[in-house]
Amino acid sequence: MLLWTQAILEVAAGLSTVLVNAQVLIVPLLAMLVDREPIGRRFVLSLPVMLVGIVLTGGVFESGVTGSDPARGTVHALLAALCYSGFLFLLCRGGHAGQIVQSDQDVIATAAIVSLIAGALWHGVNLTPGWAAIGWLALVAACGQVIGWLLVALTTPRLASEVGAALLMLTPVGALVLGAAVLGEHPTVLQLLGCALMLASVYAASARRSARQQIGDLRRHATADSTEMTHIS
Repeated sequence: MLLWTQAILEVAAGLSTVLVNAQVLIVPLLAMLVDREPIGRRFVLSLPVMLVGIVLTGGVFESGVTGSDPARGTVHALLAALCYSGFLFLLCRGGHAGQIVQSDQDVIATAAIVSLIAGALWHGVNLTPGWAAIGWLALVAACGQVIGWLLVALTTPRLASEVGAALLMLTPVGALVLGAAVLGEHPTVLQLLGCALMLASVYAASARRSARQQIGDLRRHATADSTEMTHIS
């Protein structure tokens, strides 16, 4: 969250939210490396499109784009995406182990400790920001973190890693709309094209397999089960 907050100031709220969701690239790769979870061909083919979309969305090669420092903001957003991916991956594994609420409590406690330490070393920590700031922080914490992430924790274990990560891409769409409507952010044409490429590649990566592929999987599982029963007998 600290890296993401910095990226918001440097590359704008809507675009930084799109960039942070580069986790769609990282979460399935973690699942493949650690848990040997297979990755579909659609996902592999969509990777180059996602990368091009990230570069365009960050406005790295443009001038006069929204934000104070788009290049640094892109780097901070991608670092936030890396941390975000580790969080989603561990959250999913905790859900599989039946420790959903406990995992969420651990995440909140760890985030509080790390935020205090990193904040003190980075920009400093203000423990008395005023009641208005405390109220907004409490609203964000309740809606965006506690309730939101409990719902994510309950549902992601039931999905393949790339599907769960892709569904979370609905968040940047809303952020872009709100950034334009509320904050007056106006991305360039190339940045909007980058957003479109990222979202389109996510859709392609998470599209359901054809009925023929699913039937083939069922047949393979049935064959494996029959073979196992034969060995047992």
